[in-house]
Amino acid sequence: MNGTFIQKGFVFKGLKETLKGYFHLERWLSETLDKFKVGHYDECCPTNADSKPVRYNSGIQFFNGTAWISTNNGIPIVAQQNISEAGAANLTSYHTAWSIESSVVGTLAAGTYSGQLKKITVVSSGAQLLLVPINLTGGTTIAFYNTGDSVILGWNGTNWIIIESNGVVVA
Repeated sequence: MNGTFIQKGFVFKGLKETLKGYFHLERWLSETLDKFKVGHYDECCPTNADSKPVRYNSGIQFFNGTAWISTNNGIPIVAQQNISEAGAANLTSYHTAWSIESSVVGTLAAGTYSGQLKKITVVSSGAQLLLVPINLTGGTTIAFYNTGDSVILGWNGTNWIIIESNGVVVA
């Protein structure tokens, strides 16, 4: 295994074996990141069948005020929300799928943590969905007119920012 070893101000990097009496910096860092549930690749240790590093603790967790939620790069790892009427898109799932037969208004509250992502899609439409997110950069509403219209939003700690859109109109 390659590694960085430290002792009394000396640093040895890229060594193939552990030096007796030296502190293994990468192993300590990996164990510390695991302890605090910070995602990372541990390149020093176990590998899978393809000899690629095993990804340890790849999720990120945030506390939503009630419970710890696991995410993967800002995406909560939970089932999508399905809505068929006016209402609020939740903040606990990444994807909200709207199926509407008449014009409805939907809302989206302020994000829970900086970096949170939210995808809204109209999966069946006979009318318009008017989404009113809290603090939308570049507008106050997002209109969805057709099946397949979608938007991916990112919360920067203050505002929802449109990262990707398909067929929607921002006003």
